[in-house]
Amino acid sequence: SIIYFIFTNTITTTNTSASTTLTPEITRISILCTTNDVRYAVGTGTVTAVQTGSDSVTPFIQKDERLDLKVPLNAKIAYMSAVDGSAGKLEITELS
Repeated sequence: SIIYFIFTNTITTTNTSASTTLTPEITRISILCTTNDVRYAVGTGTVTAVQTGSDSVTPFIQKDERLDLKVPLNAKIAYMSAVDGSAGKLEITELS
């Protein structure tokens, strides 16, 4: 099958979780961390990235790492800096 590039969005993270809604019909994304490590979570409804102090700490992506992820329809991706006080950048590429 052919993979089509749909959209790339560069996000700057802070110490607070924020989220971005993906294009509704997208089922795959590629994420690239270009600066400091970033915590992320993918899901539908309310999605929150969590760093510490919880049993539900979310995964992280390291600087210069790329991950390709399968995501549910109508997904959101939440993100936050994995290192206190250090902003991160995350490039989110939507694929179909």
